[in-house]
Amino acid sequence: MRKRLVAGLVLALLFSATAVAQWIYNEEEDTFGEGGEKMILVTDLFTGFGVKCSPAGLRAFYATPEKVEEGTTLEAVNRTHPKLLVRVDKNPPYELDATFDVTMENRARAWADDIPPKLVKEIRDAKRRIAVAVRILGKIYHKNSYPVRGSTAAARRLIKRCSLIPAEKALLDR
Repeated sequence: MRKRLVAGLVLALLFSATAVAQWIYNEEEDTFGEGGEKMILVTDLFTGFGVKCSPAGLRAFYATPEKVEEGTTLEAVNRTHPKLLVRVDKNPPYELDATFDVTMENRARAWADDIPPKLVKEIRDAKRRIAVAVRILGKIYHKNSYPVRGSTAAARRLIKRCSLIPAEKALLDR
């Protein structure tokens, strides 16, 4: 009986972690005066997706649950020209050129550079979900769907605070 109760509590915690996932905005100032980084992100127990704005540009990232052996690089994966797939609600999906690196937790993370500002607008206006996956050699891996709770406020802050988005005024005029 006690084992069932413990197992039930563990399962409840696992499922509740994704149910309460919420988008957040984070800003880190640059101590050397180069503009810092602004970011929106959402995470669950094993993955995370976000958009980062810095003087280098507008980038998206997806931290996958894929464990990477310590000391392993992902150069071979990057030579296959992987894609980061992002779909907001029922809008057409974005297929973004991606490169992989390894997080401090030894997980594979996909980065897409120069993402279209329209994606941030869609995240701001999302009603149901933001779906993310990666495509490698034509096969889709690590499909995940995130709730939109908090995405409007977080994306609005990113749009307002990120001077790198050329369409910033157009995105705010709604």
